[in-house]
Amino acid sequence: MRIISGKFKARLIKTPSNNSIRPTSDRAREMIFNTLNSLLIKDKKKITGQAIIDCFCGTGALGIEALSRGAEHVTFIDSSNESLNLCRKNCQELKIIQNVKIVKLDIIKDKFPKFKDKFDLFFCDPPYQKYSLELIIEKINFLMKKNSFGVLEFGDKITDLNFDSFEIMKTKKISRSKFLFVKKI
Repeated sequence: MRIISGKFKARLIKTPSNNSIRPTSDRAREMIFNTLNSLLIKDKKKITGQAIIDCFCGTGALGIEALSRGAEHVTFIDSSNESLNLCRKNCQELKIIQNVKIVKLDIIKDKFPKFKDKFDLFFCDPPYQKYSLELIIEKINFLMKKNSFGVLEFGDKITDLNFDSFEIMKTKKISRSKFLFVKKI
């Protein structure tokens, strides 16, 4: 797996040796950031300088891609020690560990720690069909700034999503995955 763009373009990141973590593919990450950039430009924003939370971070690929493109800081969250160790190793190899916070947390069961500031953008790629996306959004809603953006990745079998605090801006599909781009209202 490689970084698509930015200062770490073409650098490889470590992936799991088994199927316990499902990293977002290069093709999907490229689509995510192209779509996200388009939405941010319309809102007179850019990824540069943003504070990001990467929920169910796995390898850290989405957050690392954001840092490569100029994000200021990424908080990586996962409940899996394997994921967090892999994410930490990737950040250490790229020498960006000072720009990240790594938090072990079960988003559904645990209470979020206090964060210094609210976030500008979130990525959320939970295990498919395991959690309610509405519940996840409800849990992370208070962490987000007004007019912040988010990207949710989920299985293509899920339909009819509705979020009270977020407007759906765009939906994309690649293979058996759907990607929902939302904005906090």
